[in-house]
This record gives sequence, structure tokens and C-alpha cells, in this order.
Amino acid sequence: MVVPVGDMAAARSFCESLGFMARGGFRLPTPPDVDPMHIRFMGVNARHHSLALMPTPDLRSPAPVHIMVECETLAEVGRALDRVTSAGYHISSTLGRHTNDKMVSFHVRTPGGWDLEVGCRGLLVDEQTYTAEEITADSYWGHHWDFS
Repeated sequence: MVVPVGDMAAARSFCESLGFMARGGFRLPTPPDVDPMHIRFMGVNARHHSLALMPTPDLRSPAPVHIMVECETLAEVGRALDRVTSAGYHISSTLGRHTNDKMVSFHVRTPGGWDLEVGCRGLLVDEQTYTAEEITADSYWGHHWDFS
């Protein structure tokens, strides 16, 4: 789940008090007139991340940015993509593979205005050997975004 936060330091402290561990971050591309934004990924188990914190200075009405569901197989992801496309829902990002958690997924806009990410094959982390990293691109391939 990606959630907007008004105070990143307070949000990270709160999450860490619940046992979340830092799993790296990503600097979002922004226009030249906008300050850089860094998403922070947090995990509580072997899954790479269960939560991502996205700074939102003008936070007015908290709502999820996106929620993710993990399928067992790529075929299930493909069938879900076919169903939402056939039903006419807006595809926010095409099928692609994320660089941080290796997830193969797509994003679809829900009637509530936030995105649902449907994916499979996510990275499992061994805390003894994993080192959090700052990624410089959100995907190896795909995930072409349409914010309309």
C-alpha cells in the first residue's frame, strides 16, 4: 500500500514503532519547479515492502495512492488485466516489472479514484543479507503511466 503523508519523519517513526523496517526508497521524477519527492518503502516480513510512504505537503484528505494484491501466477495477472480492460476501467500503468521488489504488475484506477496494483512474483527478503537500496527507476520494463 502506498499512502500519502504530511510529515515523513513522524510517519517513519510511527511505522518503526510498529516493527516496520526500512527497505529503501525512490526519488520520484518531478518537474523542475517542484521539489524532489522521495518515496520510502517499509516491510514487516519477508515480502520486500508492505507499505510505502509518499510525501504529500498539501495533504488535505488522506486516501491511499494505491493498494496491491499479489496473485499466485502471471496467468492470473493477465486474466485480471483482460477483465478490467474489457470492462472499460482506466489502466493507470501498463504491465511491467518493478526494480525494487521485482513484482510483475499493472495498475488500474478504482471507482474511488485510487489505483489497485495487481501483480505476482514479488521479491522475498532475507533480513540477514538484504541491504536497503535507493532505486533510480521504478521499472525494468513496462509500467508506462497514464495519469489522466
